[in-house]
Amino acid sequence: KQIEAGLFLEYADVHGKFYGTSFKSVEDVANAGKVCILDIDIQGAQSVKKSALNPHYIFIEPPSMSELEARLRGRGTESEEQVLMRLKKANEEMDFGKTPGNFDVNIVNNDLDKAYVQLVQTLKGWYPLKAPRPAPILIAGPSGVGKGTLINKLMSDYPDSFGFCVSHTSRPPRPGEVDGKDYHFSDRETMAKEI
Repeated sequence: KQIEAGLFLEYADVHGKFYGTSFKSVEDVANAGKVCILDIDIQGAQSVKKSALNPHYIFIEPPSMSELEARLRGRGTESEEQVLMRLKKANEEMDFGKTPGNFDVNIVNNDLDKAYVQLVQTLKGWYPLKAPRPAPILIAGPSGVGKGTLINKLMSDYPDSFGFCVSHTSRPPRPGEVDGKDYHFSDRETMAKEI
């Protein structure tokens, strides 16, 4: 219902569960005077490109597909089928991420510290980190590439400058996940109405 009402900037139906970013989540971060960081997948980035949001786009790449595979397997949280599915999707995402014009900056996360320095230098080049109502930052890349780690470090080092845009999902919380922090947990019918 929320999808139908146009309340979502982007959304996806993944294995029967909705994931999405509401306009309100983006506005909440901007109204707090912080740079809004959106951590969404390539499909979401493609949807945002069709919107009026006009963020800066950053693509985080693995150093190689074999390294990405090692990272995904190293998590120990997914089945063989899930790992193979993520790798197939990552190949498609890499094609989109490396196509000129799709992202403003590509950062290869071969070394977390070096990738982080490049991220901070890029952001400082775009605007002062305390600029009023700056354009949001959309960070995308294959699952397992280290987007969340880079974002968490950035927000830890610059807590007054960045705010994380909490996405919505219709899946139930996993152990330890907090509503309003990890996701806005909803149900499929409510999200469909808002979208």
